Amino acid sequence: SIDVTDSGLRVEFAEGPEPRFFSPATAQWTMTGRMLVSSVASLLGRGNHLTIFEGHTTPKPVTRSLESKWDLGANRALALQQLFAEAGMSIDKVKQIKSLGDTEPAIMPKTDPRNLRIALFIPFSKNDLKVDPTK
Repeated sequence: SIDVTDSGLRVEFAEGPEPRFFSPATAQWTMTGRMLVSSVASLLGRGNHLTIFEGHTTPKPVTRSLESKWDLGANRALALQQLFAEAGMSIDKVKQIKSLGDTEPAIMPKTDPRNLRIALFIPFSKNDLKVDPTK
């Protein structure tokens, strides 16, 4: 989903009942997920804006390793940032890379697979969007 708010632009990529973006319980991109997110990264990754990368999970993600929900969220947020770097984003444009675990569910119940998501947030003010008709 793409949302423009008073505070910035937010783009979220949410899993569904079947994995779209990552192989289950990993930070390994699916082929489709990598292609989709790379296309967004090629559009937004070359800008001069600071960007926050987030990873979100369900309360008990099914993991194949000893990773916690915090590790999984962080590793997925990092995988997102790395795709943006491949698309040309300079490391000095990264404001934060963070894992929110299951603390900010998009949908209830918290166990809904759509809460397994990654997001990027580009902070700005609505004043940044106003066009000066004299220019």
